Amino acid sequence: MTETKKIAIVHPNSDLAEIYKDVAEKELGYQAVVVPAQGSLESIVENLRREAPAATVIASGFSPDGRDTTGIEVVRNFRGTNYLMVQNGLYSLAEANEHGVKAHIGTGFDIKEFKRKLYLLAEYGLVFRGGPHQTPLKVLFVDNEPGMAETYDALLKRKGILVTKAESGEQALGLYNTELNKNDPFDAVITDLNMEGLNGLQLTERIKELHPSTVVLVATTNGTQLEGGMQDGVLIKPFKPKDIMYALGAIMDVMEMRKGSPNYHPPSNFYANNKK
Repeated sequence: MTETKKIAIVHPNSDLAEIYKDVAEKELGYQAVVVPAQGSLESIVENLRREAPAATVIASGFSPDGRDTTGIEVVRNFRGTNYLMVQNGLYSLAEANEHGVKAHIGTGFDIKEFKRKLYLLAEYGLVFRGGPHQTPLKVLFVDNEPGMAETYDALLKRKGILVTKAESGEQALGLYNTELNKNDPFDAVITDLNMEGLNGLQLTERIKELHPSTVVLVATTNGTQLEGGMQDGVLIKPFKPKDIMYALGAIMDVMEMRKGSPNYHPPSNFYANNKK
């Protein structure tokens, strides 16, 4: 049985903290705990270390010890969680990102935005591509069966992912080039292998020539067909919605590795949904 993930809330406004806790528990099914923001910096960090939450909702400003302290100080002193920062005071988005804050929400409580960002942080730990504007993950989904593309397009969008659909390799390459020319390439491509014209392997090669760091997963019924290919991972068909979520996690893992090692490539038997 999978253990329920834990969420920590650190906010000087106790009413807001309870609202965040309520949503995390009742809407998302997590175990949530409020960590007092009135204590010392050391006590807040120690409480977070003890609770070991998968994600932490933290205010940008509060004053432990009567000092003018910010949430960023907590982030700087404890990196063992994924932070969703609530803007309740002046702070620098760029500085927050630099110290490891992965997502932000404004003071106006948008429950849909809060749920989406908290879910993705708790489940996958890497929601955004970084930078001061914190843009969502961009995925190009390629399948010549319209029904398949529609199903997974809806699923990924519900998880807060920016999805673009293509029904052929040629169409996908055109869409990819358009975004690349805007200097805003797709983070990942999930493509079927067997398509008329430009197939999944050929599309992968073209994309890797244009932008090697883009993560490409190829979907097929037989992983041995892809031995020696340039893809980053294999998605074995048929797959269920949870397999797409595993694939999303795999994409994020590769992206994270490439931050430190741009030429990183997963092992040749890397199956994104753990099937062989």
